[in-house]
Amino acid sequence: MIDERRVSAMGGKVAVARWFTGVLVAAAAATSLAASPALAAPDPVAPTAPMIADTDDTVEPAAPMPVPTGAFGYLATRSATLWLADRHPDDVVRSLPVPPALRPSNDALAAQFERELDAAVRTPGACVQIIIDPQTGSGNLFDYGIWSVEKQYCPAS
Repeated sequence: MIDERRVSAMGGKVAVARWFTGVLVAAAAATSLAASPALAAPDPVAPTAPMIADTDDTVEPAAPMPVPTGAFGYLATRSATLWLADRHPDDVVRSLPVPPALRPSNDALAAQFERELDAAVRTPGACVQIIIDPQTGSGNLFDYGIWSVEKQYCPAS
């Protein structure tokens, strides 16, 4: 979790938004080193879910995803979500130079960013959640995912 005292010392919302963008860019950059998208390590109590969303063009915000033990989960405020959406991280991910064999992974991550951010932006009060799980297999650096979350679960801006 974020140390709120540290965030306040760094400038509040702007620092959180910059931090959040940094996490997303790091996730995107690591995709260029990963062999393929993988599933998050399951929490023994929580249901499992794919870290990369399926190919549906539209999604609706829902309850936050469970964060597996040892993974990092961040639930953005509405204002941080809108700030991030204005920066089009999906375009950043799509523009990363990756070997042809990894292009499908980058495109899948970009599509997930786009779908989930679009759902959060078009739904009043909704936000996004990102989960990064360093406990991965098959040669990946980590598993990652982003989801749109219903308003009642989003932290106050």
